[in-house]
Amino acid sequence: MQEGISLWEAAKREMEDYQFVAGAELQPKWDVPTEIAINVAVSGRFSDSQEEGHPTSIEAYVDAASEVIEAGACGVHIDFSMVTDHKGRRLDRDVPPVEAYSAVLDPLRARFGWDFVANLNVLNGSTFDICMSPAREGLAEVAPCAAGHPDAFMVPAVQALEQHGVKPEIVIHSSGEIELAKRKARHMFMMVDQIRQIDPTSAITVCAAGRATLYMTTLATMLGLNIRVGTEDTPWKYPNSDARLRDNLEMFRMARDIAALHGRRPASADGYRRMIGKPARSGQAAAVTGERA
Repeated sequence: MQEGISLWEAAKREMEDYQFVAGAELQPKWDVPTEIAINVAVSGRFSDSQEEGHPTSIEAYVDAASEVIEAGACGVHIDFSMVTDHKGRRLDRDVPPVEAYSAVLDPLRARFGWDFVANLNVLNGSTFDICMSPAREGLAEVAPCAAGHPDAFMVPAVQALEQHGVKPEIVIHSSGEIELAKRKARHMFMMVDQIRQIDPTSAITVCAAGRATLYMTTLATMLGLNIRVGTEDTPWKYPNSDARLRDNLEMFRMARDIAALHGRRPASADGYRRMIGKPARSGQAAAVTGERA
């Protein structure tokens, strides 16, 4: 049986015999951009009642969007899908898209000008033309379009968005809408890698949806990606509890703090426009009628 030596002696020999190939100071900096685009989807879709902080009315959308823009969000995502307001109206069916979006965006543009990017859902409408009307009327700067939608809608939608100067945001959901955070993280790594192989310069935004929320936001921030948060995508504060978010502002502040802890800062609206290849607009006068975008 071989005779052992003390731990202290072993540690001494290790320090004398084992050397790093190079000093730690020679390690290169990680390729993670300092700026991070933090968009907020303000809809209170998960609220069964008119819950404060989870918008289900035009007025509440305006208030929630104002709070996060003031706090530093570069853009807001507005979506009325499956939302019923306090008047009993289904905002995605009973109010024309241009009218509904204008009711939110007009006061926001009057107050903030072009200091935020308008990301609008273009899925609602009884005809394709009605679906595209927010883009045609110059209300949207960015609009999501899911890769999983039927080609008969998605392909013409992307073409129409580009024709009207709106940046299409290709949305990719995890297979089977997997809910578990660990599986979502694994899928996210795979999807990011595949997207980078197709377009190494693409601007990728990770949506913190479902129970994964905070963990996915943290992981995306570490990977140098952009993020979208908001009560439209989840009511939950943490993956491992039933604690609910108070409002969109609370969730934005959490995302902003996570970014700061990882050496990143929220991008401005023009910083985000630059990332996605759109021209700067901040500082321009924002008319609430006529030419909008």
